[in-house]
Amino acid sequence: MQREPVWSFICNDFAYFFDDIEEPQYELMLKAILIDDEENARIALKVLIEEQTSGVSIVGMYSSLKEASSPIIALRPEVVFLDIQMPEENGLELWRYFPKPFFNVVFTTAFHQYAIQAIRLAAFDYLLKPIDIEELENVVTRLKEQRSYKNVEQRLEVLEGNMRNSNTISQIVLPTQESLEMVKLENIIRAESDDNYTYFFLADGTKLLVSKTLKEYENLLPKTVFLRIHQSHLVNLKFVKKYLKGKNGFVEMIDGQKLPVSRERRDDLIDLMGRI
Repeated sequence: MQREPVWSFICNDFAYFFDDIEEPQYELMLKAILIDDEENARIALKVLIEEQTSGVSIVGMYSSLKEASSPIIALRPEVVFLDIQMPEENGLELWRYFPKPFFNVVFTTAFHQYAIQAIRLAAFDYLLKPIDIEELENVVTRLKEQRSYKNVEQRLEVLEGNMRNSNTISQIVLPTQESLEMVKLENIIRAESDDNYTYFFLADGTKLLVSKTLKEYENLLPKTVFLRIHQSHLVNLKFVKKYLKGKNGFVEMIDGQKLPVSRERRDDLIDLMGRI
């Protein structure tokens, strides 16, 4: 009987050996630029990103938008961490340098609650100073998952408008599965909970499904106009046609929908309806 050559066994052994070796997995790094007029703030954020997160490479740090504008063009970062309030020009001036940004933006701020609300309404991520490590980790995770820079210019426009008219927030950005929808608050009839999702019903008949909870929008939308009347329903009081009293109270909306009102919210509803 003819024996198989020794070299054949050796080759087969090597083949099995190489089959068992897994190819190394390399994480695609996000290039980031930091802009803050305070040097200590820039250094602190850099240290936190490098020591507490992974997948982000800091390619530059600058004290102003003007100083950072040319490096941004040259280095092509995926994300810019930007202080929203700086002495010479604030972060909202970004669109003057980049009318169509090709990168994501994360705002950093020590500003008051109103600025945070305006940033969230425009669907931007933000970090509140002093920066919380867990919040930073969450922001970086979202950036790595999304890697999307859609509608940044429109979102900046919404943010600037809401910041400029501090007494009248007028627009919100709703992130749907397909797109980012810029919606005027005056066009929202109501919102309805669907587990961890929320349906928005608009005056033109549009229905949008958003991957955020109703609780988030209850906290975000102006409480003088929007009221959570039930565990499942948040309504724009300007679209409430009438309140139907009784053992189980209901509101009738201008689109004909009848929605239940929880006992805990009846007094709030009557009070706010009297002010609209």
